[in-house]
Parts: sequence; C-alpha cells; structure tokens
Amino acid sequence: MSDQFKKVARFFKLYGLRRTLVKIFGRTRALFDIRLLFPLAIFKTSDERVALIGAGQFGLTTISYFLLKNYGLSIEKVADISEKRLSLASSFHSRAKRFLINDDFCIESFLDDIDMVFIASNHHSHSYYAVAALKKGLKVHVEKPICVNLKQFNDIFRVAEHSQDHFFCGYNRPFSPPLKVWKENSNSSSPVSYSATIFGHQLPEDHWYHDEKEGTRICGNLGHWLDLFIHIIAMRHDIFGNYSADVTYSNDQDFDENISIALTNDFGDICSISLSARTEPFDGILEFINIQDDASILAINDFRAFQYWKDTSYKSTKLYFKDVGHSQAISQAFTGNARCIQELKVSTFIMLKLAEMVRNRTKTQNFKVENL
Repeated sequence: MSDQFKKVARFFKLYGLRRTLVKIFGRTRALFDIRLLFPLAIFKTSDERVALIGAGQFGLTTISYFLLKNYGLSIEKVADISEKRLSLASSFHSRAKRFLINDDFCIESFLDDIDMVFIASNHHSHSYYAVAALKKGLKVHVEKPICVNLKQFNDIFRVAEHSQDHFFCGYNRPFSPPLKVWKENSNSSSPVSYSATIFGHQLPEDHWYHDEKEGTRICGNLGHWLDLFIHIIAMRHDIFGNYSADVTYSNDQDFDENISIALTNDFGDICSISLSARTEPFDGILEFINIQDDASILAINDFRAFQYWKDTSYKSTKLYFKDVGHSQAISQAFTGNARCIQELKVSTFIMLKLAEMVRNRTKTQNFKVENL
C-alpha cells in the first residue's frame, strides 16, 4: 500500500470520512464543491456574512469545514496572496468573491458589507487585518499568533480591549475535551506542573515559518502550548508577576526548533515545552501533555485519548476522533464563549519575550508581567 493510501486510511480513523475528504480535496486541489458533503447546510443556523483572509490549508479545510458543518455558512469573500489558492477556494465556496492581496488590495473595501472575518493569513499580517476589522465594528476571529512583535501587540490590544465582545482568537486547545474535564473537576488553587512534548512538522529551510519577520516557530507553533499553560494557571490565581525563562537549544542552526523551554513564576507554577522537528510525523503534529496540581493529574495522549486522576478517582477516555478543540474555538464568535482578554495578552506577551530570546540565542531571562 502506498504512503498516500496509508495516510488516507489513517486520517479516516483520526478524523472521520467527511473531514478526511475535505482534507484530501484541499491538498489535491480537487475541483469539487464541498457543500455537497453538507446537505443540511441549506438549513442555515446563522445569517452572519463571513469573510476569510488566507485561503491556505487551515483556512479552507478547518475554518471552512466547521463553518459549514456547524452553521451551514459559506464564505462570501475570500482574500489571499496566491491566485492558485484563490482558485482552490472556489471549490469550497463557489459563490465567494475573490480578492488577490497585492499592491492594489484595500482591506477597508474588502471588509465592506461583512459581519465577521476570519484571519488565517501569514502571521506578520494578522494584527494589521484584525485592527482594520475591529475599527469597522466587525467580529474578528484571528488565528494564532495574534501578533509577532511588541508594536503589533500594542496596536491590536489597544483596539481589542474596547471591542472584547468582538475579538476572538484561534488558540483552540483550551476548548478541547480533556480541558473540559479538567475545568469541571479541578478546583484547587495550588501551583501547577505542566509539561508538553511536541513533535512538529519538519519544514524546509526556506519555509516562511523560519522568516524572523513572522515570529519564528515560537509564534508559529510553540505559542499554542504556552497559551494553554497560561489558560490553566489563570483558572487558579493571578497571572501577573515575575517569570523566569530558560531555553535549551540543540544547535545554532536549528535555533527555533528542536528546543526546550522552561518557565517558572512567583506562584510556583512550572512549565516545560519541548518542540522537536527531526522527522515528519506521519499523522501530523503529535502532542503529549501532562498537568498536575496538589490533587489531580491530567495526561493527554495527542488529543485522541486522555486519563484523569483526582485523589482516589480515575477516568480513562478514548475520543472517537482526534479533537484539539477546533470546532468550539471557531464557534466563539457565534456562541460568545470568548477567551479572557487578559489571558490572551499575557500569553502573547510571554510568547513575544520567548521569541526575542530565541532570535538572540539567549538562554536565561527574567521578566515581569504587569497589568498590561
């Protein structure tokens, strides 16, 4: 059996038939209107007019998939820097107006006659598009990272703080089934020990993630698991205070991957994240996360299964399909179940500090997180 057939068979098991077909159409550039896979979409549950900026794999096979599945919504406008990706977007949203992002592209005009915009473009552009949309009063869902430098940080959160009910971020792990169990059962205020081992995609040297302008893989990947740590400790105590960060590099060439990061704070919380990209994981990104406080332990096995211990009780759950929380995260703008803005500010601020350390090859740094 060829590797392609093996991957399809594996994805059927991981994600189910319909989502696997959508992924296949997205990767093979197949000209197929995926709305045919959603016959109940004719009974739309929302009348929001939605635009999409960034017609890459995530924008089409994840954002578009869950908008159709959960709300019967097709994208009305789509923008991208690639004509080829815009052509592919027509297979997903045949009635969508297409806009090529070039020197003539005007974001303000693009956002006219729209209620909501999903931003899944290159990382350096996220804050620019989000600020423009928030200023027009639109609901804005921006995929990770929210921004990639401190100037963008100040620009976007200055606007987002006055539009909190319109601002949603795509950090999805806090919406996953294992975290739901943790939130419902863990009521301790003790410090947390958190460790995440991540096997990420093996990227070519010229991949845009490696462009320092884009925030390196700290913003592109590792920010996911840092944000989850901040979300967990925010449930228990103040997230402001003194932090200490240590970064261990495997070598000077792969400075933003094959690294380990340790983070501690005044409260006694400790976070360890290891990102490895030495070979391409056949099933996509693999992640193994362990969380412990003074009464309970949560062990997450790649969001396919998890185990939870609390005192003398024990629960083991195998998920029917892998679920990293995308459905609920993408639904935030419809349900109003948004993340706390202060959590997002702190996780983003620390992520930017770590990205700066990595760019400068710094090994140890202490910094204070105040009321940002």
